[in-house]
Amino acid sequence: MQLKKLFLKIFVFFMSLAMAAGLFSVNTYAREEAETDITDKVTIDSITSPNAEIKDSENVNDFSSFVNWNSNVDYNIDMTVNKGTPIETGDFIEIPVKADYGILFESHGLSVLDAEDGSILGEATITKDKIRIKFTKNDNTKTAVKLTVSTTLKGITCGVSKGFPTQAELDAERAAHPTGIDKVKILDKNVNLNVQANYWVTSSEKFYGNYLTPAIGDDPTVFRLENGKSGRTSATNISTYWSIVGGNGSYSYTVTSPATGKTNPTKTTSSALAAFLFGDEKVFSFFSATETSYIEDTLPADTYKNMKLSNITLVGASLYKDGKTPLLKQSSKEGKFGDCNHLAESANFKFDEVLTKKEATAGQSYEQFKASLKPGEYGIYTSPNGDIRFVASLGKIGSKNPDDIYTWGDFADRVGKETVVRRLFPLFDINADGGASRVTVSSEKVDEIYNKIKDWPISRIAFSFESDLVKPVMRTGAYVENTAQFIDKSVTAKNFFVVGDISLHTYKDGAAILKTDAKNGQGIENAEFKLQEKDPAGNWVDTDSQYVKDNVTIVGDNGGRKNGDRFYTSENGILNIRGLANNKTYRLVETKAPEGYDNSTPAMSKEFAISFTDKNAAGDNKDLSITNKKAEYKVTYKIVKNPEGEEIPSGSPTAPVDGSTYTFKATVDVKPDLVFDGYEFIGWHTESGQTPVVKDSDGSFTMPSKDVELVGYWKKATKEITIKYISEDINMGTVTVPSETLNDTTGTAKGSVAKEKDGYEFVGWYKLSDAGKTIISTTDAFVPAKDPSDQKYHEETYVAKFKARETISVSVEKKWIGKEAAQVDVKLLVDGEERETLTLSAANHWKGEFEELYKYDPVDGHEIQYTVKEVTVEGYTSAISGTAQTGFTITNTKNPVPPTTPKTGDNSNLSLYIGVAVVALAILGFVIVKRFKSSK
Repeated sequence: MQLKKLFLKIFVFFMSLAMAAGLFSVNTYAREEAETDITDKVTIDSITSPNAEIKDSENVNDFSSFVNWNSNVDYNIDMTVNKGTPIETGDFIEIPVKADYGILFESHGLSVLDAEDGSILGEATITKDKIRIKFTKNDNTKTAVKLTVSTTLKGITCGVSKGFPTQAELDAERAAHPTGIDKVKILDKNVNLNVQANYWVTSSEKFYGNYLTPAIGDDPTVFRLENGKSGRTSATNISTYWSIVGGNGSYSYTVTSPATGKTNPTKTTSSALAAFLFGDEKVFSFFSATETSYIEDTLPADTYKNMKLSNITLVGASLYKDGKTPLLKQSSKEGKFGDCNHLAESANFKFDEVLTKKEATAGQSYEQFKASLKPGEYGIYTSPNGDIRFVASLGKIGSKNPDDIYTWGDFADRVGKETVVRRLFPLFDINADGGASRVTVSSEKVDEIYNKIKDWPISRIAFSFESDLVKPVMRTGAYVENTAQFIDKSVTAKNFFVVGDISLHTYKDGAAILKTDAKNGQGIENAEFKLQEKDPAGNWVDTDSQYVKDNVTIVGDNGGRKNGDRFYTSENGILNIRGLANNKTYRLVETKAPEGYDNSTPAMSKEFAISFTDKNAAGDNKDLSITNKKAEYKVTYKIVKNPEGEEIPSGSPTAPVDGSTYTFKATVDVKPDLVFDGYEFIGWHTESGQTPVVKDSDGSFTMPSKDVELVGYWKKATKEITIKYISEDINMGTVTVPSETLNDTTGTAKGSVAKEKDGYEFVGWYKLSDAGKTIISTTDAFVPAKDPSDQKYHEETYVAKFKARETISVSVEKKWIGKEAAQVDVKLLVDGEERETLTLSAANHWKGEFEELYKYDPVDGHEIQYTVKEVTVEGYTSAISGTAQTGFTITNTKNPVPPTTPKTGDNSNLSLYIGVAVVALAILGFVIVKRFKSSK
């Protein structure tokens, strides 16, 4: 009974005995006929409630009982539809249900069945304030029917709701006015309720902008990540509603009351408020700086068919007018101060105002799509099996790099900084009585607050969404689950349903069952049943197969189907049969559950005792409680030898363990590949010939109706790598081969050659990864070698280093002894080979230089020997002194004219020769005498 009260029935249609006899006939053109409202032909015969006192009165004194505030009340409505002419396709009735407080639970997709032949007579829907029945079948003779509708009004309250300063005043008011009337009208009938009044003790509040700095510890326990997921009792049996809070960091700290001086613990889930109090560096350090924060949710395709996102709620902080201090509030009741706490400020935004939607590209796996999201992006990914997967990225919240996170500045770029500050960081002034009033935020304050928060991450978002069900829930008390995930933490919630019993018409010679999923209450299609009966000894035996084939039939369009002597449930899980023998006891036994359901314990109906005088009379042989749970399957991971038969290497990581269970057609995300130095992991995949086919590259697969083993193996790691060769400065030199790609194990590197440009020389090769730039080779033709530790090449960039060549200048000076010639040419010898010529003359003061000469040979690096020689000047003797370092001096001395010997017989110049000889001797004698005197 408690369960029944908790999940109150919302809808039941029972077709009773018709007022006039006859069969309905189907009009094949019904879809083209206009709808006709025949509500004016409806008479309410009676309205009762099994759990509340209802009256046509607005006086509380007329009631002897009351219902609790915000409770639910069931109504049973008996009515007669008396059209006066045959009821036709397109006829409908709408019964309005008007309540001052409260609305109806909604229900959709339930059938109204013909009382005569059990075929579908119409369809019924209950919305928040209306009961609608639409007839979909003609009856050429029936002009009236009786209907019973059971529905539930939820959220019952009344207009008596008030707060009082003291408990004594509250008690006095409750004694004087304990209840109030909720006026309810169904069609033209008043069915009012007496509802308990709602009273409470009010509190007063004082606000502060100046107070002692709150204290927060360094212990990790001051922070908790409290993600949230919630469902609710659904307002309808065809849809669900979910709320998610992701990145909900809760910060615990202590505050001191400005009024009493006492401290009390408090907490906030606004990281922005906490950052104003304790600094952003401390507050966001609790989040990972390296791991991306994702919010994820999966809607399995066998239960859900869409996802409709609503608004996003963001949370900031209420600030004192200085724009720097979070507003502090202290409440008091009946003159007693309570605890202090800070006020967060929340605001709702359209989903796409906050996050940017991204679509998956063709062929992308879910994990690839997820990894492609930038901070502040989200997507809805449809898996190959139809699962709907929501994922949003908030980036690396703990990072100090604004590019790694989704910041308030990023959000402001979308909606404007004025909107962000004025809606989420409003300013308040404190009144003389301690009250707070919002003040207009000036443009200057907007800029000041914005500049403070712009690089802070948005760490918390809250949103809700609706998702329609693939088919309606058919059973009260059923629920569907949904799990959301933030980083590695999962939260699961449930949506419950309140649904009326299916209106199954049965005959005296028949029986009907409803088979539903044990968890979500949705009808199970194609469950196979056989018919059994009790023999005279009381044992259960299978009913004669031929009798079943010949006599037992399916009732109505929604009653399931028969094949031979086996029966199968309809899309909504219904099986309705007739043709059972009189005075026998039967039951239906499941012989085969649909794929994906647990078949270990066959379901069976209750016993149906068949007894009739008129087999066409309405019966009550129903069992709406048959359920079956989905089978659960496991995924295991195993490391095996590789195809070449190599053993699993010593020290290999162990295979992961998946502790989850999966149902048929669920999406399974494959565990990440293992990592082990020196080896490449091939996996995870199913072995050849196994189903389903899961390949190494698959990030997920659809679960079959069996356990799955995924295997992987190791092989010596080889891969294609690229080795690059670059010049440190392309102005100094180049390399002949910029890169080469080869297998790191089986390939052979060919290398590259460094080519210096004129004026520069090659120094050597070093690794780009080496910050010290250690030269590893001075040979211009460089070929990298394998790493001796693993005998492999590794991806690396090798850099050719060049430098400007060292040069010298060689100076030359010309000196003359004797008369100067007009000019001379001096040759530069490089290691003995003539190279350059320098011309000296009086015009350059007989001096010059050979400039920009390489000190070292570009080929082998030896120091070049520079010498000079003079082109011979006729009549002069040349002497060279000096070195290339000190400079060369070339002294040219005029050669003396050699004496001429007189010819024989030539006396004409004899006197001249004698005179010259005498003068020479005189000069010589003078010099000798001079030196002799000097020596003394």
